[in-house]
Parts: sequence; structure tokens; C-alpha cells
Amino acid sequence: MRDRLTAIGVEIRDEAGRAIALPASAREVAAIVDLARDEGWVVTPHRAEPGGRGPVLHLSPERLCEIEEVAPADLMAVVGSGVTVAALEERVAADGMCWPPSSLCAPDDMLGDIIARLPGGWTMEGNLARRYLLALEAVLADGSLLQAGARTVKCVTGYDLKQLLVGSWGTLGVLTSLTLRLEAAPNRESVLERYRRDFEGMAPVAGSGQSVPADPSGDTDGALLLLERLKRELDPDGVFPDVTDLMPGEVRS
Repeated sequence: MRDRLTAIGVEIRDEAGRAIALPASAREVAAIVDLARDEGWVVTPHRAEPGGRGPVLHLSPERLCEIEEVAPADLMAVVGSGVTVAALEERVAADGMCWPPSSLCAPDDMLGDIIARLPGGWTMEGNLARRYLLALEAVLADGSLLQAGARTVKCVTGYDLKQLLVGSWGTLGVLTSLTLRLEAAPNRESVLERYRRDFEGMAPVAGSGQSVPADPSGDTDGALLLLERLKRELDPDGVFPDVTDLMPGEVRS
């Protein structure tokens, strides 16, 4: 595995007895996915431990760490998925801006990991981060590059395809770039307070750290079923882990 990855120019790091691929561009991610599909490997997020369907290749986005653009006038930043919360906050603070979801994350969290692991929109964390994500770029199981969303707050041109990847835990694709909506730094607390008020009266789901209405109605398994169907459609060769391999047990139950 190492020799094949090195041959296509991908940096490798050994950690806890496993090889972690460290792509530095979307092109390298696509090359990894193509190679994995040909060789029967499963490409999994670097911190995950999927079940054994074949050789597992761990992938970390940490070298996708460029802050490509900050546009204060447009309330927008374009960043690699390996950019950390601390790095983003430091950079945008220089322009008097902030990304409000940062307040709910650890400073060393990578933004791609945050978006890929978001809980549902019925949680404050999941709802807030979704509202402050404008667009994303991801490599799919066939090696193609998906660009979904728009560089504007309001976009009504069709389906919101980016939401297919949000919270998918690396089962549908590898996030490589994110376009984030920013706020003026003085607005941070007012934004957070508004969301806190919106989520008052929500009851926690036992063991999950998530919240739903105290008297929920409807099919709470719908999102997971949709994710499983999308997985079969978008990744028929099993390049990425199965949903049940990666998502926490309390989310699956």
C-alpha cells in the first residue's frame, strides 16, 4: 500500500501502527480514491475505526490547510478542509470577522472533520454550522470532484446538494474545500444567543449529546435511511466505509 501511494506522490505518516495518507490537494485525494477503488481498499477518516471489509487506508486532510480567500465585504471565506478552527479565527479576526460555529468547537478541530461529523439540524451545533456553510468541494467514490453550493447566502437555483455530504461521516466522499459564511466579530454573541433561544425547550437524546423536541413526531430514522440509500448509489464499490461502520451507536439506534 505504502509503495503505491508513494508512487503517486502522496505523503504517508505512520501512527499507532497504521499508515495515514496526507494528500495536499484535491487532485491527490482523487488519485488516492482511484487507487483504492482499483485495489479494493476502504478509505476512511483518519480518526475512525471501520469494520473490516478489506484493507483500510486512513486519510487525514491536515495538509489541505490553505486559507484560500477571505472576503469581508462578502462575509465569506474559502478554506481547505484541513484548516483548524484556531487558524480560521486568527485569520478572519484580522479583518474584524468571525465564524460563529467556532465557539462550539475545539481550537484544533479541523473544519472538514467538523462538517463531516455534524449532528442533525435539530441540534444547535448542527443547525448553526449548516447555516454558516455556503459551499463545499468533495471527491466522490468515482474520483470525480463535486462542487456544491454557492458563494452567496441566498441560493435558490436547485437542490442543496452540499447537505448530502454534511454529517455523512466520510461515507459518501472526502471533503477538500469549504466556503464559509462569516459575521462581523461584534455580532458573534448575538448570533449565538439567537440560536440558544431557538433551541430552548429541546430535550437531550439519552447518551447522544444531541437534542430533539421534547415531544418529537415523525420518523427519526429517516435521515439515516436516506444516507444508507445514497451510499449504495454513490459508492457501489465500497470505497468509503459503510454508515454503520462509522457513525456512533447512539446515532444509529
